Amino acid sequence: MESQRGRARRRPALILCIAFAGGQFVFLCSMAVLSVAIGIGCARPPSTKQPAAAAPSGDSTVAAPNVADVLSRHTPSLMAIPGVTGTGEGKRGTQAILVVYVEHATPELREQIPAEVEGYRVEVREIGKVTAPPP
Repeated sequence: MESQRGRARRRPALILCIAFAGGQFVFLCSMAVLSVAIGIGCARPPSTKQPAAAAPSGDSTVAAPNVADVLSRHTPSLMAIPGVTGTGEGKRGTQAILVVYVEHATPELREQIPAEVEGYRVEVREIGKVTAPPP
């Protein structure tokens, strides 16, 4: 790499840049970055679901059904009871419960609503008249 008058001297850094600017190197680098990005994006987040509680029968090998599944199976029959305005999931302490919303919680209405459904306690909550908000 001798210096001649009127000619630019080629520097080693420039030679490396020219060599790495070839298609293969750029392709390999982009594939490496893409595979890392896909690996990070496809990683499963830690599960936030709680393990199913043991069945109320005392048999610890059988798990209780999911509260959402129980609610979806029993909502139509609960909503058929006059005075019931809605159903939902809730918690009492650390235990999952089913919630039945009613307009007025009368003793007669409470007798029609089961105290337990598939091992989940049922709680009756009086919420008054349900109306849609004005547009």
